[in-house]
Amino acid sequence: MFEYEFDYHPIFIKECGKVIKNCPSFEEDFKRLKNTIRADLDIYNHKLPKKYLQVPNLNISLPIFKFKGFYCKKGNGSDFRIIFAVDRANNLIIFLELYKKSRKNDLDRKRIYDLI
Repeated sequence: MFEYEFDYHPIFIKECGKVIKNCPSFEEDFKRLKNTIRADLDIYNHKLPKKYLQVPNLNISLPIFKFKGFYCKKGNGSDFRIIFAVDRANNLIIFLELYKKSRKNDLDRKRIYDLI
């Protein structure tokens, strides 16, 4: 099994703090997602299946993915989007953005460029 580590952009951490207030199971749910991503990278030999949408046309060195359909089991179970980069050379997954589908249409491309 590939041992991918996780890193979190400070803005992502701030967004998580806001979500935790309304979603008490967020930490447990997010841990489950991280384990799933790690397992999928192992199963698919450093690649991710189609449930993780690769963001096209960014022209940056790391592939950026959007995971749709992240729900909290307890509290406000709204549909969240989680944006992350995968650095396969360093076995690193970097979480960049978290937003509610109902409050934002798409990821902030300018922000992604600034973060990477």
